[in-house]
Amino acid sequence: MNFFMRCLIFPTCLLFVLTYYQYDSMMNYLQMPFFKSYKSIYNKLVTKHKYGNQEFLIKTPRCSIPNYTKYLKFTNTTHMKASCGERAVFIKQTGNNKIVFEIDKKKLSKYTKKKRKITCCYEFGLIGFDNDTFMYTRCIPFQNGKEINLLHEVVTVTCSTQISKMETDIVYKDSYILVKKKDKIKSSTTKPWNILVLGMSTMSRGRIYDAMPRTVQYLQANKWLDYRGYHTVGDEMLPNVVSLLTGKEITTVNQNCSTKIWDKFRNAGYITAFGDDYFQLPDGNSKNIFPPFSTDHHVWPYFHVKYKKRKGNIFCTGYSPSGKHLLDYAHQFVDTYKRNNFFGMFWINTFSTRIETTPRLIDADVVAFFENINKTGSLNNTFVLLLSDHGMSFGDFKKYQDTYYEKRLPMLFMWVPYEFQKLYSKEFNNTKINQYRMLSPHDVYSTIIDILTFSNHTNASSEACSQCTSLFKEISLQRKCADAGVDDVWCACHFLEYIDDNNVRVSKSIKLVANYIQNKSNTVKTIPYMKCDELHIKTVLRTQTYSENNKIYYLIAVLMSPGNFSFEAKVLDDGKDLSIVLPVMSLSRHGRGNCAIDPNDRAFCLCNITALT
Repeated sequence: MNFFMRCLIFPTCLLFVLTYYQYDSMMNYLQMPFFKSYKSIYNKLVTKHKYGNQEFLIKTPRCSIPNYTKYLKFTNTTHMKASCGERAVFIKQTGNNKIVFEIDKKKLSKYTKKKRKITCCYEFGLIGFDNDTFMYTRCIPFQNGKEINLLHEVVTVTCSTQISKMETDIVYKDSYILVKKKDKIKSSTTKPWNILVLGMSTMSRGRIYDAMPRTVQYLQANKWLDYRGYHTVGDEMLPNVVSLLTGKEITTVNQNCSTKIWDKFRNAGYITAFGDDYFQLPDGNSKNIFPPFSTDHHVWPYFHVKYKKRKGNIFCTGYSPSGKHLLDYAHQFVDTYKRNNFFGMFWINTFSTRIETTPRLIDADVVAFFENINKTGSLNNTFVLLLSDHGMSFGDFKKYQDTYYEKRLPMLFMWVPYEFQKLYSKEFNNTKINQYRMLSPHDVYSTIIDILTFSNHTNASSEACSQCTSLFKEISLQRKCADAGVDDVWCACHFLEYIDDNNVRVSKSIKLVANYIQNKSNTVKTIPYMKCDELHIKTVLRTQTYSENNKIYYLIAVLMSPGNFSFEAKVLDDGKDLSIVLPVMSLSRHGRGNCAIDPNDRAFCLCNITALT
């Protein structure tokens, strides 16, 4: 009697065989009639043992995502070794909304070549009554050690030398933002679980492992949860942020209803904060959806100041990187309200969202941020989410075969307070299980609402995804992208294979995609005296395919000229016709096509001036 026949008689032996063999090789045997009765047993085994399989990020019956990071080589931007300069005047908070100025005279003297007396003054920056203009108070002289009341959160320091009786020379100008604690805080009736969200744009799970090794080491050493199957739901920051904060799709959200996002937290007694470090970025323009004054604290006035510049890889505000300012403000916010209820969301754009930026330069600062808020005791009752909107597709990445996964799988890490782990062991165990399930920002929204529910405050569900659920509940092994509110164009649960672009059906698909882009470009409505240049296909970047439900899909990435615009499109082959699965995704950097009236059309427009006839 051969080995397999013996196993049919002795189930224990069968279980050994099924556990020993890899899932893919065993699937052929599982299709045989005499194995079908044991298929359900094996499915239970595979969920237990496959979590450590490095060939897949997750592997469930409806969603298998290969571990693309084993093959994709991340190329980091060259460090230009530039800095924002050296800060010479420091501001420290002394409590009760008071601050003190500290002048490092040795450092300050380096900013003038002539040995003249340097005098400094401070002024507060504030938003005008129209909530759009920026103004300053009178500049008041100060000396080293001067203590004043913090009247507004934005402070600008100007230091000058006297050239003549009527003329001064500004030698140093810097800007600061500090948390001014609210006087009246609504108290909670129960002990709250606070929420802190730290976002970094364009950071896939693979990219943070590659570019921020210190941060990853810290997260692993402190047992943060690492979600391998977290998906994007849109091409830019806003669709993903809107989904995780509102449970809605961005098309249903406007400024009037977005202000209500924070109302549920205020009604529960929470102090709120929101901000990103470079709101001018087209894919980070949170001001359009989240008005600056919809939260108790906001950094928009600070990054409205004029003292912004780019130095090498770094975006500076005054003499410090903009992202570092944001981390410092977030630290102050957490420390200021650690004995109150708070929900804060802070989003870093300037170290990761452009091709010339590199996340490695803020790696140590992010670790220091987490270590510092831990020292304050804030993590004892605070959930922390470290996440992103989507991965990379710019630069050389647009032509790599694994860009499909890289773009669609942003990072998501979560810190769960130890006390919560003890009080709600079942829910905490579910958060661990869900590290290996397919997730979306709609699930994050449900999780945030659940945290409020644990604080006996409120309850709600995602309007855009009725089947989405909190991470505190075990997500089904049978889940697919549609169940998580993820459109097929953003779904990473496919095993892609290379296919030659000379294939007849692929060649037709390429032409179909090129025609769609050309027609789209030709019909873009622009502002007066501007038009979009006609786009033509320049080269095919990559062609891939996968099969699902007896249908074939082709993934086509092309480079169009002029302008070197890159696009990725999915084409359905039902055996008869070819059709594009919308939307067609831009792989080029944002900020082009500003002459297009509809912002959604900018990716398809290379603006040019029309003849004035």
